[in-house]
Amino acid sequence: MNKIEFEFPNHNRTSGAIFSDCGKYRYLLWRCWHQSNPKLCIIILNPSDEESLSDNPLIRRSVNLAYKWGYGGIALVSLFSYITSDQKILYDVKYPVGPLTNQYIEAAQSQCKDILFAWGLHGHFLERGRAIQEKYKQGVCFGLTSNFQPKLLLHSTLKTEAVNYQALINQTPHIDTISL
Repeated sequence: MNKIEFEFPNHNRTSGAIFSDCGKYRYLLWRCWHQSNPKLCIIILNPSDEESLSDNPLIRRSVNLAYKWGYGGIALVSLFSYITSDQKILYDVKYPVGPLTNQYIEAAQSQCKDILFAWGLHGHFLERGRAIQEKYKQGVCFGLTSNFQPKLLLHSTLKTEAVNYQALINQTPHIDTISL
């Protein structure tokens, strides 16, 4: 596959998003408020209908968090680029990941200093969460869900400390199931 190139625009106060030609997938959303500061890549589960270009609660929380931490912008990408407000629909869609999702995750991450995992419970679907966390071992999160996925961004506060996901997984006792 061809490598996707992405660079934050060379000026402050920019925002935008990249969608598939069919409009069913959003690959990347960005906000930039200070060009010279480092950027934060945030990986969520999937884009919502209401996140296209308006600043919904998730976008506002992402921007506020990144600003508080001293970043100059965010690149928001998803495990699944299919646009839906109902995460359960992802299980029924033929191609929930999207044909260019991995390339846009790579492109966004390459332009950012740090990476935050925030995809929640459904990250186990199609082993997407595992594939991303294995590739980006430096990723941080705000704790784990009951099935050891990174907690959603909206389930944390601006005072919540981020920890390295890999270190957290390594110190968390896992319950092994026994087949009878």
